[in-house]
Amino acid sequence: MSYVNKTEYMIIPTNTFNILRGCAGCGYKQTFICKENFRVNANGNFLDVWLIYGCNKCRHIYNLPIYERIKADKIPKNEYQSFIENDKKTLFRYGTDKSVFTKNRAEIDWKTVEYKVTPMNENKPDFSKMPVLIELYNFCDIPVRTDKIAADILQISRSKVTQLVNEGLLSVKMVKGKEIIQ
Repeated sequence: MSYVNKTEYMIIPTNTFNILRGCAGCGYKQTFICKENFRVNANGNFLDVWLIYGCNKCRHIYNLPIYERIKADKIPKNEYQSFIENDKKTLFRYGTDKSVFTKNRAEIDWKTVEYKVTPMNENKPDFSKMPVLIELYNFCDIPVRTDKIAADILQISRSKVTQLVNEGLLSVKMVKGKEIIQ
């Protein structure tokens, strides 16, 4: 089936990811919130860079490793400077990079992730030209319901989305791995 009537949307998190982990201060699993600060520690010729998280209840601190025991000259100077300055774009990039959390076995609290759905181009779904394809680019792999997002985009009910999909008039495709566009 050829889709001439295609629209593309980007699912973008609006906040850094929170972490679920055991808290040494509370004694049980808690939500840790990003403090929007990096910590850079030098030990001889080696650097450690962490993204700082704090327990939502007792403010106990957890350092999420970005770099550990890396030679200082292995980090690009502009990136190092952004760590020192707590650059907001760099904080957001690392605070929403699922691979950083996976590498550190940090459990993302998906229930607290907020996101927005942004059109990637000026094409609007046009139901006078059938069928319609909606592509959703989800670079963070946020668990979302495609029918809910399609319903929000089209401003119709989820049952109507299901009906259009079943009739072959609408297709909603989730695409992963696209870099964020802001």
